[in-house]
Amino acid sequence: MKRDSDGKPLCGSRANELGVRPGTDITPDQDGQVRPATGGLSTTPADPSLLPPHVRPPRFGGLGKLPVFFIDAGELGSQLIWRPDPKHPRTHAFIEPAASMALAALQALLCSTRDSWEVLS
Repeated sequence: MKRDSDGKPLCGSRANELGVRPGTDITPDQDGQVRPATGGLSTTPADPSLLPPHVRPPRFGGLGKLPVFFIDAGELGSQLIWRPDPKHPRTHAFIEPAASMALAALQALLCSTRDSWEVLS
């Protein structure tokens, strides 16, 4: 993810930012609501060597140029959940809403976790 000026993840709704891209990572319904089990912030479970090569750090055999951040799922609070991707459970997961909510609320919740993310050393 991109770093903000304080070294923590940069919040936003573009690629490589702490947030989701509407219509790409998660799609709101006609009322602007997002729901559990429909997508969210992409993550990789536990092992940085499982990241796609374009984001994986060179020391793990990749080409990534941005820092890799990690967070303990226990830091997500009760309104966000970490869910393995049913299509690729070993290599991909989502941080997504635990209940239906407005897209803006999801973005705010994701950004509220920024101080809990650490840079992979």
